[in-house]
Amino acid sequence: MIVKISDNTPRRIKYRLLKLLQGTTVTINNRRYRSRGLVDKYNGIKLCPRTYLIPFDKVESFLKEVSLKGFDKYLETITTCIFS
Repeated sequence: MIVKISDNTPRRIKYRLLKLLQGTTVTINNRRYRSRGLVDKYNGIKLCPRTYLIPFDKVESFLKEVSLKGFDKYLETITTCIFS
């Protein structure tokens, strides 16, 4: 399933959402600490800026975790059907 950050999202919320989805790196006393983002946690792929592909069997738990943070109204989900 494709998950996209809405175009009308305020800039401050968009940056917080990007950190949640992609993760962030913090430097403390010349040591780098990396937090893993939700896309990486659920084996997703970044397709293009603000657009991610999340495996269909993990979408429900992904959206639940995003809604716990309060960012669910800023995401658009696009259902796709891919056959191989």
